[in-house]
Amino acid sequence: MSSTAITLKQLVDQGDVSSHQGRLVLGILLFQDLAALPFLVVLGGWELGAGPEPLGALRQIGIAAIALGVAAFVCQPVFRTWLSWVARTNSADLFLLTVLLLALGTAFAGHLAGLSATIGAFLAGMVVGESDFRHQVEDDIRPFRDVLLGLFFVTVGMEVNPSTVPVAPMAVLVWMIACLAGKALVMILVGAIMHWPAPVGARAALILAHGGEAGLLLLTQAMRVGAIEPSVGQPALLALAATMALGPMLIQGSARFAELVVGASHRVKADAEEAAIREESQDLTDHVILCGCGRVGRPVSLVLEAANAPYIAVESDLIRFRRAKKSGHKVVFGDAGRKRVLEAAGVARAGIVVVTFDRRHAVERILHYAREHNPTVSSIVSAADDQEIVPLARAGASIVFPENVAAGLALADQVLLVCGFSQDSAANIVTTVRAELHPELRGHVGR
Repeated sequence: MSSTAITLKQLVDQGDVSSHQGRLVLGILLFQDLAALPFLVVLGGWELGAGPEPLGALRQIGIAAIALGVAAFVCQPVFRTWLSWVARTNSADLFLLTVLLLALGTAFAGHLAGLSATIGAFLAGMVVGESDFRHQVEDDIRPFRDVLLGLFFVTVGMEVNPSTVPVAPMAVLVWMIACLAGKALVMILVGAIMHWPAPVGARAALILAHGGEAGLLLLTQAMRVGAIEPSVGQPALLALAATMALGPMLIQGSARFAELVVGASHRVKADAEEAAIREESQDLTDHVILCGCGRVGRPVSLVLEAANAPYIAVESDLIRFRRAKKSGHKVVFGDAGRKRVLEAAGVARAGIVVVTFDRRHAVERILHYAREHNPTVSSIVSAADDQEIVPLARAGASIVFPENVAAGLALADQVLLVCGFSQDSAANIVTTVRAELHPELRGHVGR
């Protein structure tokens, strides 16, 4: 099992969460978290030193399944009504105490039913996660989660015996190789069976190669109840912790790993894509390079076509590419974050580079490559919110267009028109407000 926390944070930092491999990895991580449940149930019913009891394990799994059904069909409406009543009191303290009581109460109920407290808490989280208050609950318990997560790693660290390294260094090394190489190989095979693109399968393999918190929990629980001997569990525990430390570096290097694994075949395919892009852009000069032709890029392409402005759109998502191509837009398939793709799109001759997605690292690469090949080119970047204005302006964006500001001011403009203001008066007021929102970045915020 891989670490959801490490993987998700690194993917967000790299801007890869919404990529093809990012979506696949998150789905697998969710399944891994669910797959830990039956293991926890079996270990909870394992008697210390008594060995496995198949009937007892089946009974525990049956109890857990019944508890899951009760939580889904009985407790959910009860808890939702209870939380609704507490929320109407407008007392933040009472709401927080109710959430803590819910978590501790279900953990205790699970213990009374013969399950581990971990299973009970999991059921509580499942019920609350389906309610309308999940975001509020998540914010309220975040401080407790962070503290308890730290305590969890402290307790796991206390289980580790550092003397295992000098005593059995080869065992630790073998476990690390088994984890990293074994998991990566399994993921590559799964990608081949599921017909994933080779670069996507290779990147997903390396992203998920490290260990995770669920693995640490299962190993420590298994050694505590005697399901695994310490001579086996200790090296595995150390190896798992070491792979978690390597996790961020493995995720960062997944793109390079994909290039090495896929090799020449992918290079031939990339060359073909670049040749197709170069053919589409060879007659364009002082044109617009539209990076992304999705929900933001397609309206931009419509306006450019209506104005007879020369442009070429580059889209890396196959579904969005086909949709845009079917609509008649001048779009080519490729990753605008790659230097050779921008070169093929004619960035050296372009007048404007427009970035319509909010993958921070990819956007910064595009801005860097664009300035490197054409120092005079203008760049307009669509940002998810106004928090991205300063970093993107520093990265070299000529104009940053925050979507939340754009939508809010466009709505305000319509309100003023309905209230009887003239088109010019409403436009002047909105323009003034827009300038006042970020006076320190005057000239960088889209109008």
